[in-house]
Amino acid sequence: VKGTLVITVLDRPDKTAVIGVGGRLVASLARELDVRAVYVVAATDLMVTKIRVARALRKLESIIKNLAGEESKILLRLKECATKRLKDPVGWVEQVFSNLKKNLDEEVESACVSLSGGIDSLATTLILLSIGIRPITVTVNPGPIILPSKQISIIEKACKAVKVKNVFINPVDAQEFAENIKLALSGLRHPCKKCSEIIKKSVVEWAKDKGFKVVFFGSLLPTGGFSIDDSRDEVLVIHLPAMLALTKGLTSYITRSVLGDLKPYPYGCPLLTECNRRYKSMKLVSIKRLLKKVRAGVIEPAEALKKLKFILYA
Repeated sequence: VKGTLVITVLDRPDKTAVIGVGGRLVASLARELDVRAVYVVAATDLMVTKIRVARALRKLESIIKNLAGEESKILLRLKECATKRLKDPVGWVEQVFSNLKKNLDEEVESACVSLSGGIDSLATTLILLSIGIRPITVTVNPGPIILPSKQISIIEKACKAVKVKNVFINPVDAQEFAENIKLALSGLRHPCKKCSEIIKKSVVEWAKDKGFKVVFFGSLLPTGGFSIDDSRDEVLVIHLPAMLALTKGLTSYITRSVLGDLKPYPYGCPLLTECNRRYKSMKLVSIKRLLKKVRAGVIEPAEALKKLKFILYA
């Protein structure tokens, strides 16, 4: 990206050495070279990226063979996007920004995105726009304990800025959602897994009802072929950041560069924060979920440390 220097090193220890303690070396280099930012990428991480994207591409190609119409157009554009990411995983980001500035001749509109207002789902929307897919964004609103007013404001401002329609919907099973909140606040269940299941079900059911064939989610996991779920009747579910082997750093960079620093909720939602505050057992599960992303390489240890502190001390 213009004004940005990307340095590729062999492995993560080399990356640590170049970045320096607290990022001092790269910060000094950015000042010296008069560039906006310096990013250091390990070649070993790029290899993993390419393996994951290649696997997702094979899954995508096997699905495309049996499709036609608008659904086929969407997947063909995704295939082109993923192919570019595979060939040039670093330079691909610049293509996203470049395409967003263009007025594409033909836009496809028969897709929707589950938009939570978080960094990853916002980046998903921007990436789709960059390849000529203008989705409708769908936000499940179970109430302020899950979706606070600030998050709603972020969603509304972001959708207005990029000119996409947003729809707020209720959970498909409000009683089940209420029960999950009750059990979580009682310390009997960590809320995230059940909450995620209900939200996904609500968006997919809404998409089916409205005739959408492809639904996008902003999940960073699972990667590879598992990022594309073709097991659901009538609707294809694609976790776009995972399919493109993106990291939290990349989704943050894409979103921040286009929409500015929106300052979404630091980690999870108010319900999770309250559960972590009340119960040590909840903190342990939240930390385990966070470390799963670190282990998969989709979030850097330094960023994970910030979220860990929020889990422990918020």
